[in-house]
Amino acid sequence: MKHTAVIFDREKNYGGKLAGYLNANSGFMFNVLAFYDEVRFRDFCLKERPELLLITENDMDKADDISFAETIFLSETATRTEGKSCFVYKYQSGERIEKEILGFLSASEHISRIVNRKNKMKVISVYSPYPRSDSSRKVIEHSRKLAMRNRTLYISLEPHPALEYLVDKNFSDDMTDLIYHMKSNSSNMGMILSKMTVHVGELDVLPSFRGQEDLIEIPFEDWKELLDHIEKETDYEYVVVDLSDAVRGLYGLLNASDRIITVSEDNDISHYRYLRYEESLKNAGMEDVMKKTCVHWEDMYNEPA
Repeated sequence: MKHTAVIFDREKNYGGKLAGYLNANSGFMFNVLAFYDEVRFRDFCLKERPELLLITENDMDKADDISFAETIFLSETATRTEGKSCFVYKYQSGERIEKEILGFLSASEHISRIVNRKNKMKVISVYSPYPRSDSSRKVIEHSRKLAMRNRTLYISLEPHPALEYLVDKNFSDDMTDLIYHMKSNSSNMGMILSKMTVHVGELDVLPSFRGQEDLIEIPFEDWKELLDHIEKETDYEYVVVDLSDAVRGLYGLLNASDRIITVSEDNDISHYRYLRYEESLKNAGMEDVMKKTCVHWEDMYNEPA
């Protein structure tokens, strides 16, 4: 079901262009209408009662007597929050505006049910019990294919990541900052996640850790809490987690996954390591991990059982 959002901006071209961008995205769960005439704007809102209002901060008093589930102010200065009010910087890319809108809405008690996906989020973990050559590049390539069909987030948990090189993006934060925000102010996680991710085609990517020492300090409980926040406060349908042996609680994350991709390498040593890995899982009482394990990249695109 599509709900209704309205934009009020006296710049005629701006509102129309933003509405066109948001309406072109089938994942944006609002029909967006733009108004630059105050009388028509008010008449429509009083009659139709749209759920979401996007209005320039200079005109924020023009709808004080109209009820909306949520209001976001379009700012000429910066994206920010002031108390319970949310401001999105209007002079940036449509892609970034959309991300920040969804980030704010995901944290909204009034409207998060509208923007969140209807089905349970699926976690796909990629792990192999032996060194993988150039594996992260392949994981990202296949994650991008998955993202063409479903809203997908990629998380790298490698000890010495080359993520910025692989996606040709610069991150201003790293995963340590995200964990810190989660532990200190988890109520804004939807907005924080939105601001920290970058787009690689249709795929969203979170920053990695800067080094191994930061990664190995994070316990399984924090990973579980992060995945719970992503499921509750975003609209991602899939999260692809690129795992490594440096992750504390590795088997717990594997067990919490809906599907595990373990692509075998065709040599005797890799085969022997895999058999030892299976034996270790059995000794830990985690035979179910093997039942969720697939050995072909194409299995990433098939619905987990």
